Amino acid sequence: MTSRFWFTAYNLLLLPLFLGIVKILAFSKTNIRESLEKREGQWERLADGVSKRDWQKPLVWLHVASAGEFLQAQPVIERCVAEGAECVLTYSSINAYRWLERPQQAKIPGLLISEFLPPDTLWNARRLLGLAATVSSGLGKLRFVAEFSLGGASTKNTAILNFRNRTC
Repeated sequence: MTSRFWFTAYNLLLLPLFLGIVKILAFSKTNIRESLEKREGQWERLADGVSKRDWQKPLVWLHVASAGEFLQAQPVIERCVAEGAECVLTYSSINAYRWLERPQQAKIPGLLISEFLPPDTLWNARRLLGLAATVSSGLGKLRFVAEFSLGGASTKNTAILNFRNRTC
């Protein structure tokens, strides 16, 4: 009963209130306004990018929240591509968008799409999962575990892609 209450409260009260506040703040905050503007047409771009995939290759879908997380995920994307997979990247931050759109940022071959994650609504989640279900067996969560050597010899980042029933 409690989980149903919070589900209803979130979807019918908190989320619409939050989205309304974001739209009001967009009038005075350029980052918010730019973020909302860049999200326009995102479903068409996502569908277009997914339609270009090679169905013989596995697809890895990664989400990063910011430009810093993208920098950490970039070697993983490159490794996945080198291993024969194609990648889809979603992000939450306007700074991640700006980083990816910089002229000096080389395009990563095998990266089908880099796009904002849609706002957190029940409809958008179902739509995104429906799109993902057509291209992948599950959405991945990327977590980095840093291993530090006390001797100072090296620092090694280990990437773990967690899927529903397996770890890659």
